[in-house]
Amino acid sequence: MKTQSQKKIGFTLIELLVVIAIIAMLLSILMPALSAVKKKAQQVVCMANLSQWGLVLTLYTEDHDNRFFAGSFNYTDPNGVTHASSESDLWPYALEPYYQMHDLMVCPGSPFRTPQIHKPSQIEEAGGNLTGGYGLNGWLGDTPEQVRITEGRDTANSWRTMDHYGSSKIPMMADAVWHTGRPEAEDLPPEQEFDFRYDDWGELSIDPSNHMKRFTVNRHKEQLNVLFMDGSVKPISPKELWRLKWHKNYDTSAPLPEWPKWMIHFKLRIRNKASASAQKKHRFRPVFFSVLIRHVSELPSLKPLGQSPPIPASCRQFYQCRGSYNPPQHKKSPT
Repeated sequence: MKTQSQKKIGFTLIELLVVIAIIAMLLSILMPALSAVKKKAQQVVCMANLSQWGLVLTLYTEDHDNRFFAGSFNYTDPNGVTHASSESDLWPYALEPYYQMHDLMVCPGSPFRTPQIHKPSQIEEAGGNLTGGYGLNGWLGDTPEQVRITEGRDTANSWRTMDHYGSSKIPMMADAVWHTGRPEAEDLPPEQEFDFRYDDWGELSIDPSNHMKRFTVNRHKEQLNVLFMDGSVKPISPKELWRLKWHKNYDTSAPLPEWPKWMIHFKLRIRNKASASAQKKHRFRPVFFSVLIRHVSELPSLKPLGQSPPIPASCRQFYQCRGSYNPPQHKKSPT
C-alpha cells in the first residue's frame, strides 16, 4: 500500500484547461493594446524618418543657393525640342550625398513594400525591386526656364526655394505610394483604400491625371505623416490633404470632393481660416471684458474742467442727511 508521500503530485485535466483559458483571456485583452503600441511606435519612427528628410532637404538647398533640384519633367517646346529630366534630377539621386541609411526610404507602417525610386546601389542590392514608402511634393523643383509644362502642370506654380510665407502649410514629403506627385485641388480620392492597378508586367500603374491619389493613404490609424517646409512633421487625416498649400496658386478653400465610403468617418480638422479665427476669438474672450464694456458704456460723460461732475441722487441724499454734503470745487488754473 502506497503512502500519501509516495503519490505523484500533478495537475488534473480540468486544472490545465482552466489555466489555458485564463492565459487565452489575458492574451485577448493584451493583444489589442500591444498592437496599438506597435502601430504608434511605427508612426513615431516614420515621423523621425521624415524629420531626417527635412534636414537632408535643408542641407541640399543651403549648398545650392537655397534652390531645389530640378525634379521630374518632360516637355517639348514649340520648336520641337524635348526637355527631359535625368536620374540626377530626381530627389533620391540628387540627395544621395546627404543620406546613407536605406531605412529612411521605408515607412515601417506601410502594409506592403511600396514601389519607389532608390539610389542605383540600393536597386542593385535589392535585385531590382523598388521599395519604399514616401513621396516628394512634385511642386518642389527648380525646373529649367524652357520647361513650361510637365505632366499637364504649369511649372510656374512650383516652389523653387525654401523661403516662403506660410511654410508651415507647404508639404514637402509625406507617406505615399509613389515617389512623387503634383496634386491639384480638383483631384479625387481613390474609391477604395488600395485603389491601384497593375499593368501586364505586374508593375504598379499610377493614374497620371490624379496625383492626390498617390498621397491618400490610411497608413497610421486613419492618419498619414507629412513633412512641411518649416521642418515640422505632423500626422494629419487623409481628408486634410486637400487643405494644404501644394503649390503657389493652389486654392486651399476650393470645394472638397465627395468622400468615398472608406474615408467618410475620417476627421477633417482644418477649417476655414476666417471662421476659425472668429470662433477662437469668441471662445477665449474673458467674460469680465464684456461686463467691463457694458459698465463703461453706462458711465456719465465727463464734463469740461472747471465744472462739477454730476452727483447721483442717491449720493446727494446721503450726504445731505449727514449734513456734510459739499460738492467738490475745481480750481481754475491761473492763466
